[in-house]
Amino acid sequence: MFARINAMESLPAQNPAQDQQPPVKSPLPKQTTKKYMSNRQKLGIMGGVVLVITICVFAILFFISSQKQELPAPPTYTLLQSDIMSEWIRYENSRFNFAVTRPKEITLYEPTNQNTNPEVYKFVYTGTTQKEQNPDKDENLTDGFILNVLVHKNLQNTDILDLATKKRQNYVINCPRTALVSQQKDEQIAKHTSKSFEVTDCIVNYKETFVRDRGIVFELVQIYKGDLGFKQAYKSKIQEVQNTFEFINIPASQVEWKIVTDDSHAISFEHPSLDASCCKIQSPAKSQTIDSIGIYTDKNTVKEGTNAQFDGFGVFVEKKPAKMFDAYVEDQKNALLEDYRLVVGRNPTALKEEKIVVDGVEGTLLKGFAWWADELVYVPHKSKSTIVIIVKTQQSGGSFDETFGKVLETFKFTKG
Repeated sequence: MFARINAMESLPAQNPAQDQQPPVKSPLPKQTTKKYMSNRQKLGIMGGVVLVITICVFAILFFISSQKQELPAPPTYTLLQSDIMSEWIRYENSRFNFAVTRPKEITLYEPTNQNTNPEVYKFVYTGTTQKEQNPDKDENLTDGFILNVLVHKNLQNTDILDLATKKRQNYVINCPRTALVSQQKDEQIAKHTSKSFEVTDCIVNYKETFVRDRGIVFELVQIYKGDLGFKQAYKSKIQEVQNTFEFINIPASQVEWKIVTDDSHAISFEHPSLDASCCKIQSPAKSQTIDSIGIYTDKNTVKEGTNAQFDGFGVFVEKKPAKMFDAYVEDQKNALLEDYRLVVGRNPTALKEEKIVVDGVEGTLLKGFAWWADELVYVPHKSKSTIVIIVKTQQSGGSFDETFGKVLETFKFTKG
């Protein structure tokens, strides 16, 4: 038994671990180590990007600016130099009592049918590229301007504010969205308050003005179109023509008399709404101490471009007369006659001298002594050592006599 055991002990011992070998595993892939940027590095990169963008923006702006500077400026153009520079002619309409003065290059088209309402009076100027000389539609105007005077007869609604509001709304509805329609505003036209507004880029350009006189509504429509400087020149010229629009044959009872007060010379007087900025009247004396108070003119009697006399008067004050009143007037008579002979070449005829009373003060009226005036009135001031000189000029014999007489009645000498 022992031998068997020894034999069994002599056998090599079996190792279970050797009999079952573990599977061979593939080596794991090599892992890389992640590197993180610091905040300082991030800020540096961001700053560089911002700097590059800023430089690019400035470069683009500089390029655009330089391109704009190189563009040629649009040419300017003025009608006065070549197209409209001749004499102006006056049109008067006695049916509706209005007048318009225009350069003769502007053509007037009157209505052929007086039964239409409104009646339309067209003042048309066409440029060199305009095909139709009298465009029948606004959109057919491509180069030039038109002033339409629409006379609305027997309207039930004569409220010009309401009429202008409705007309403005019509433009807002019918013009392209790119058109600009201004708000309404008050303007003075022909000494009346009017309602007006403007429309630009509605195919053509417009200015609408509504004004009422003696129960009749007048609608003045400016229409103009042109390229570059022509457009502005047309707008300026058509406004200049419209500024001449006026009402005529106004009854005397409806004329507003305006008061002029000059405190420095202690005088006041009135006139029937004459124009105080139109014309000039020669000073009655060659003196360094004479002041002109104002010249007041009936513009209906002015002939543009001529030296013809007009209905009006001027007021002057001799502040420091060198002689007493009678001696001063005598010197004036001699100076006036000498000037007349030098200019006209002969002695005046039909001389007239008479006494006249102004505000209770006796003065002297001279007629025919001056070649440039009809009458001169000299009156010593009531409370100052000055002499007031009133010069009358008129278009034709007797045309201004009655009005001038009423003006003299309004003169007052105040205390200086």
